[in-house]
Amino acid sequence: MPDSLHPRSEPKVLIFHTIGLVYRFVWQNRTDFLNLVFLPVLALSVLATLVATTDVDPLEASKFGWTVAALVFVNLYAWTTIAVAWHRRFLLPNERPTYFSQFVWRRRHTRFLLMSVAIFLGVFLTFLIPGIILGLIIGEAAIILAVPAYLVGVRLMLVLPSVAIDQRITLREIWSIGTRNSWRLFAVTILASIPIGLASGFALLILEAAMGNSGTGLGLFVTTFIEEFFSFTTTIIGVSILSSAYLTLDGANLNLPATVPHESEYE
Repeated sequence: MPDSLHPRSEPKVLIFHTIGLVYRFVWQNRTDFLNLVFLPVLALSVLATLVATTDVDPLEASKFGWTVAALVFVNLYAWTTIAVAWHRRFLLPNERPTYFSQFVWRRRHTRFLLMSVAIFLGVFLTFLIPGIILGLIIGEAAIILAVPAYLVGVRLMLVLPSVAIDQRITLREIWSIGTRNSWRLFAVTILASIPIGLASGFALLILEAAMGNSGTGLGLFVTTFIEEFFSFTTTIIGVSILSSAYLTLDGANLNLPATVPHESEYE
């Protein structure tokens, strides 16, 4: 039969299949995940506790600013290196980096961070002025603009897996491969974050019941550690979703050893 009678269907990101697949992937590779995030979470928890407990006026930048600057730097460094490492863990399964090599800053990390910032600022500024104008007219209901902003942002974020594995693809090309999948990407990223949010809230409730509203350094450290751990867990899940979606939508054009995993692989 002629091919014209059997047009090739466009690939689709299957929402619940992708969520199940991603959680199975992370669980299957939980040792790598825990090893990857433990030291950054520990460092960030220590720095955040120092910032919160230091007995210095925050306005005295010369005495206080170094801890804040260190916290921001470590946060960006950790987020970028962990995200890149996990994209490569998903998309380049045959690669076996050493532990410390995953935290060595390379050109791909610079591109990844700059692209992330550019997407965020581009989407934010695009919807900022309409949001302000709409806010003056209908007040808080202007929050509805968050939906189209997220739809645009998540489509553009599909470029991040390609950057992480040193593939060259433009934002126009990445926008094209996400055609007819905007709402699917929106749904899968939102729904996948719900279990992590619930687990984080439950863990913090248990901590509060055990320690009370402790304002001590130890209480702040433990609370921050839990918050940072779940924050990076959310990052790992989000990275896995983007990698899976990238393979699903553009896998035919990629010369990668990875394939979209089947659920049976994680049973």
